[in-house]
Amino acid sequence: MDWPKSYKAKFIEAGLVNYEDNGGGVWLLRKEVLDKMLASFVGKPLLLNHSSEVTAANYSQHACGYVSRAWYNETDGWYWVDFLVTSHQAEQAIAQNFSVSCAYEVTKYNEGGLYHQCPYHYEVAEGQFIHLALVEAPRYEEAIILKNTLTEGGAMNFKRKKEETVMNNEAELQQKICQSYFGLAQRLQLKPEELTGNYEELLLKFNAAVKHQQAESQFIKHAAVGDEGKPCYLTRSDRKELGLKRYG
Repeated sequence: MDWPKSYKAKFIEAGLVNYEDNGGGVWLLRKEVLDKMLASFVGKPLLLNHSSEVTAANYSQHACGYVSRAWYNETDGWYWVDFLVTSHQAEQAIAQNFSVSCAYEVTKYNEGGLYHQCPYHYEVAEGQFIHLALVEAPRYEEAIILKNTLTEGGAMNFKRKKEETVMNNEAELQQKICQSYFGLAQRLQLKPEELTGNYEELLLKFNAAVKHQQAESQFIKHAAVGDEGKPCYLTRSDRKELGLKRYG
């Protein structure tokens, strides 16, 4: 049996997120709340697809890896994780271009309002991460996975000190970013020659485009609107039936 393999991935960003596909409405996740939740992610299991049946009592029966580190990347505005993969099936899923999605439990929330003039139904006030999942279609479409590179002898090179390692990692990340944002590039009619630069430049370019597009159209398309043109809010009984577990 091989040793566990280490990967890193960006998995969530602060702002508005749409759960209307499962009746959850639109939620606001502020950076300061995510910052407080982040420590709860370390040690949580990696799953192959989301499962509501995994608990603190049985996670070891379902885990195919574990989160080893979680942090905020100021360069791209995303939250990232390092995680270990302990099963061949999970490695195959990553090789087949699965991405990541996080599950978190809302322990306290506030009622909705407006965020940058976009309506939302609820705001996460407190929460904790439950697991990281490998999925085919993540809610955060730009989520990507990268393999942590190895130095000679097999030691992990998290700091990417060697010049050739940095070049390989940047080339891999550049390719992943271009693949992840391919649909957006088409919608924005970006030419192939415009998709150049190092990975930090690409991230800044595309994230600026995404935020602009979201501000222009996201909640014109997705916000629930009532008869009088106002946002619709779930009733208290709806909220009780819905529960407050979120899959990002």
